[in-house]
Amino acid sequence: MRSLTNPGGLALLVLLALSFSANVVQSYRAKMTSRVCFSNIANFTGNTAIGLCSHSVLQTLRVGANGTIAYVTTATTPQSTVLRLLPTYCNRRLAYPYLEPYLAIVGSGTEGPVATILANPTIRANYIRALITFMKSYPRCVGLYIDFSNLATSQAAGYAAFMQALFQAAGTASLKLASALPWEADRYADVYYSVTLRSLSFNVLRTYDEFYSSLTTVVRPLNPLVAMAAPFNATTKTISYNLYRWIIKGLNPSNIILGMSMYARAYTVTKVSQFGATGTASASVVSYCDPPQQRVAVPLELEELPRLRQEETPRLLEVELQPLEEVQQPLEEVQQPLEVELQPLEEDQQPLEEELLSLEEVQLPLEEVRLHQGVELQPLEEVQLPLEEDQQPLEEDQQPLEEDQQPLEEARLLLEEELLPLEEARLPLEEELLSQ
Repeated sequence: MRSLTNPGGLALLVLLALSFSANVVQSYRAKMTSRVCFSNIANFTGNTAIGLCSHSVLQTLRVGANGTIAYVTTATTPQSTVLRLLPTYCNRRLAYPYLEPYLAIVGSGTEGPVATILANPTIRANYIRALITFMKSYPRCVGLYIDFSNLATSQAAGYAAFMQALFQAAGTASLKLASALPWEADRYADVYYSVTLRSLSFNVLRTYDEFYSSLTTVVRPLNPLVAMAAPFNATTKTISYNLYRWIIKGLNPSNIILGMSMYARAYTVTKVSQFGATGTASASVVSYCDPPQQRVAVPLELEELPRLRQEETPRLLEVELQPLEEVQQPLEEVQQPLEVELQPLEEDQQPLEEELLSLEEVQLPLEEVRLHQGVELQPLEEVQLPLEEDQQPLEEDQQPLEEDQQPLEEARLLLEEELLPLEEARLPLEEELLSQ
């Protein structure tokens, strides 16, 4: 985001709420996804969808005279409102512990106070001390975000000295530091870059700005990724070209946040009856996230468009988010058709229940067959009883046979005893025969 140098130009930004800048950043040190969201103090409320962000940046502070702190204010948002909302913003970390809230210092190199702190080391040091003291009052905000635009080549050394001194002071106070960088690397890389940027928490490339803002009378892309057909064929006005130029300059890809616009410009021409006729054009800033009723229409004459400064064009979502109760009502209306669509499922369930009944009816004859089989098995038990009765006489007949066997055993033993003397007499006869 560029600094808001013209308070009158804030009319477009007062109603703008939350902006999601560059969603996917791959770190060399560890795989991570960063979602850095920007919000204006004028429209910050408790309903802001800040829980979707990994980091949040609130446009809050300016550079005051002689190194003092000033605030981003409007006619409807005085300094008292800013100070009242700051604790609410920083305390959102209680609800979302993963959130890292930053306070942004916005300004332009063409502003006197900004030019002074870049040129005067004493006033620069005073301003840095004032910032660190100010941040001690908001311990749940983790750091500062420097968003200076339109710096001149002559201010490069002063900006590098300011960033280095602020980085060291912030580190001593356990604060983090981040910065915004213009998308035009060919024009600004030598002005903004210093080795300190490599050590910051992150650097946001403002690739959400309009690259072809000077072509006010034609439908144009906001920030093309690559070159398109003429008149949008300038390679230097593409995201890919400028991203690589910043890396070649020395930025570490692990702490680059690529800003992506979440808005578009829609033009409507009225008071014309045929093609080629002159009419009045109205431009509306539309968001890819918000419903149509949250769009802001800005009537502009075609000849007035060149006077609209680029830094005053909305780069954020254009309207304060609605209260949750109002957003919930459309969701409930969407839910009703879903409930209606569920009714056919209940109707389909009835045939299944009818099929289940038929299965139960089939099961009943099977149960009767099983019972019938149980009845037929009973005669087997009756047949078994006579067999057992016939077995008893056989056992009774066996007993006399066993009793008769005993005398036979006794007679066998007597015969064996009588054979012993005969065996003894046979032995001498055999010996005599052998001697002959």
